[in-house]
Amino acid sequence: MKLKIEYCRLKHKQLFYLLSTPYYGNVGDQAIILSERKMLLECMEKSKIIEVNSFEYSFLDDYLKQKIRQNDVIVLDGGGNFGDTWPHTMERINNIVKRYSNNRIIIFPESWFFQVNDPNNKLLQSTIDSFSANKNVLLFARDTWSMGEMKKWINGVNIKYAMDMVFYYGEFEPRKVKSGVIGWCIREDKESALGSSVDMLKSGAITNGYIIKIINNDTYMPIRKSQRKSYVKSIIDQYKDCELIITDRFHGMVFAILLEIPCLVFDNKTGKVRHSFIDFAENLNGCRLLSADDIPKFDFEKAINLNYVNMDKLHEKIRINKEMILRNIREWKDK
Repeated sequence: MKLKIEYCRLKHKQLFYLLSTPYYGNVGDQAIILSERKMLLECMEKSKIIEVNSFEYSFLDDYLKQKIRQNDVIVLDGGGNFGDTWPHTMERINNIVKRYSNNRIIIFPESWFFQVNDPNNKLLQSTIDSFSANKNVLLFARDTWSMGEMKKWINGVNIKYAMDMVFYYGEFEPRKVKSGVIGWCIREDKESALGSSVDMLKSGAITNGYIIKIINNDTYMPIRKSQRKSYVKSIIDQYKDCELIITDRFHGMVFAILLEIPCLVFDNKTGKVRHSFIDFAENLNGCRLLSADDIPKFDFEKAINLNYVNMDKLHEKIRINKEMILRNIREWKDK
């Protein structure tokens, strides 16, 4: 990594540093990075982009501080990172924003959720303080509710709305299958808001003769940069085999929509699924937001026959969002 940085530094006066990107096995977050890299490559040559994953960053943070120049741009990955659900991730963002207070920083689309929304929340106060120290931040919110919260708590930062980065990945080819397979992509971590009632839904599917296919969007193992694309493709291929997706994962919903597979969505504890559903999926018809109360009266045949509408409007919104992000990246290039 040091040799790469030295080589790229010799070639270019300005570099874009993707700092502390995911090394963990969440495939949705890995798809985010793939999409971010593709977008950056539309604006600049590959040798101007330095990606340092979280494992590398833990060893190189002091070295990077010496090497990163004031005109270099720091890029932070998007996702569901803002808040206290995963405090270590929020602390990482705050530390980078504060450490590079003289650099321009782009933060790709993020969701926001603090369990205690007041200044007594030490992590929230730390977030406010860190961003107050840097007036050169461009922060994208990936749902309108999060954008409102960001604007409420963070002052002096340019905050804009943009859809999740996976929408710009471009590796989705919609297709309809009659497989009798229901893709089951349900969280098993602290973001899960579903109790035992969801097991009733699974039992109902089996009773009605459907095959349940467990799709795990998390490998629970590190994913190297070179492995990223193959892991994401393998998950997308699993979705393609299904007639219906049942999920409480944000990217479970996004994958299903982009593949135009009927999808039943449950919210998670942070609300990021519901907030984005309201923004872009509510009028598509092929995707439905459910609560636990809907489970006992559920009709699988109707769900499998859901048809997507307004997809042209969705793709136009994706195009407009992408052009806006690209325009902002180009404005900060070579300045």
